Amino acid sequence: MTEADWNRCTEPHALLGFLGRRASDRKLRLFSCACCRKIWHRLQHEWARRALEATEEYLEGRITPQEAAEAYNRFQEGLKASIEAYRLLRGSQLGGPAEGAVLWASLPLNPEEPELERVDRRWRPFMAAEEAADYASRSGRIAEEPGALATLLRDIFPSPFRPSPSNALAVPGGLGETVRTLTQAAYEHRLLPSGELDPARLTVLVDALLAAGYTEGVLLDHLRGPGPHVRGCFAVDWLLGRA
Repeated sequence: MTEADWNRCTEPHALLGFLGRRASDRKLRLFSCACCRKIWHRLQHEWARRALEATEEYLEGRITPQEAAEAYNRFQEGLKASIEAYRLLRGSQLGGPAEGAVLWASLPLNPEEPELERVDRRWRPFMAAEEAADYASRSGRIAEEPGALATLLRDIFPSPFRPSPSNALAVPGGLGETVRTLTQAAYEHRLLPSGELDPARLTVLVDALLAAGYTEGVLLDHLRGPGPHVRGCFAVDWLLGRA
């Protein structure tokens, strides 16, 4: 794959395959969640929405793995109690509904999971990301937007053909507390239920970076771009020192 291929590819599985183990577990899980957020309107049950939200909270360190697993178990119980939903999810001829994407995005990824018991632990987040994207791509309007999930992936994972920009906020003295606060606010305050970062906050952040003398083109160009930007956005992550 060349850089041009990376930029124009509309197939998230091809991009994931190229990244391989260069993709961090956190970013793989955030990509899975972003796929589900794209089809939020297709989720019919509160237990499915709660499982997704719990996964996001777990990735932020706000709840324990046990609490996230409990939400996942409630989701499974609700899914099995809904005969029609369970039939659609498991019926290979009917394709997977939105709940199928959430099933993979919120998977605890522990050794007891039958879906993953034969998969090396190192590859479980990768497999979950692929499956979540697969289900999401066959649900709702995403089926008509073949490049939508690939665009999300390129927001979360930077081009492997470009050097990483300097982590400005990690440098002693950095760019100041104002930029740090604005970066954290841009990460925290999302537009719901889409889960996208607020473009207005990103614009303010870019202005603050420029005012502080930051000139890293890759990072600024990405923040100025059309997006959508979601949690895990590589430019925001770089500023916050997250992997």
